[in-house]
Amino acid sequence: MKYTAIIIDDELNGSESLSLLLQIYCPQIEVVSIVDNVDDAVSMILAKKPEIVFSDIEMPSGSGFEVVERTKHFQYQLIFTTAHENHAIKAIRSQAIDYLLKPICIEDLIKAVNSAIEKIDSPQQEEIDSIQKQKKTPAGNKIAIPCSDGLIFVEADKIARIEADSNYTHIIMNDGSKVTACKTLKDFETQLDPEIFFRVHHTHMVNLLKIEKYIKGDGGFVVLGDGALVPVSRAQKQPFLSKFVKS
Repeated sequence: MKYTAIIIDDELNGSESLSLLLQIYCPQIEVVSIVDNVDDAVSMILAKKPEIVFSDIEMPSGSGFEVVERTKHFQYQLIFTTAHENHAIKAIRSQAIDYLLKPICIEDLIKAVNSAIEKIDSPQQEEIDSIQKQKKTPAGNKIAIPCSDGLIFVEADKIARIEADSNYTHIIMNDGSKVTACKTLKDFETQLDPEIFFRVHHTHMVNLLKIEKYIKGDGGFVVLGDGALVPVSRAQKQPFLSKFVKS
């Protein structure tokens, strides 16, 4: 997947050098424009809507901070590139993703680019929180699932089970389709109704309404309507059974 970027630098050697480094070490970055002054930078951000902006700070036509101020309503990841260390604190306060000193260290560049991509691929948490606060609507209980290119909305009662995979989760629907989300299983555990969704294992959460059978064992297993066999941990066995067998 390609991520678009523009480079703002009044020194031709600096912009060409950065462009070459990106081409060699960060091939996922596509440089769509190189500009050398503030006004052109603002116009280009408006026209190209880049996902990443690499900006020098001190330029004869103004500063990189002026570019940021004039384009603050646009969404992009900002990486400052400069030969002057004294701007570091202001750069951080301007919400730059990183601050690279010239000559640019390849390792630092790769790290900054990866951080920017991670931000681009992850929906803003505030947006998700806002959506979740309003998830119960007359049309049904939908949840927002963050994915690589945005959000997928699904009805909670159509989820059969959720399986953890490191910092990702696989949401398996009733029809067998699967959605992979860049959230942890813990995130979904706090988001979904605990009376319906139960974490039977550290890597599995199931929709209790979709369970067809429980198989005895050390922890045991549950069989869902689609035939999936999901393990129940020893620690969760009694809490799980208590959902069905009242004392």
